[in-house]
Amino acid sequence: MGTEQDFGSVLTSLGARTSDAAVLSQAEEAYREALKEWTRERAPMDWAMTQRNLGQVLAQLGKLSGMLQLWFEPRRLTERR
Repeated sequence: MGTEQDFGSVLTSLGARTSDAAVLSQAEEAYREALKEWTRERAPMDWAMTQRNLGQVLAQLGKLSGMLQLWFEPRRLTERR
């Protein structure tokens, strides 16, 4: 499953540089495939690295779709009070 992890990394870099949500979605899929084999019990370090990479891709996808702004906006409103 190292291949899926590596493929996800390449797609993440490409998707981030081009702001291409479709490529980032492919990276997400590659990381999820890697996690099918790299379970927490079987390969904890690889599992943790892949989880982190998956989180980064999801954050980039959220940023592209504007979802992160929606998540942070309520926090700003409550902080102003």
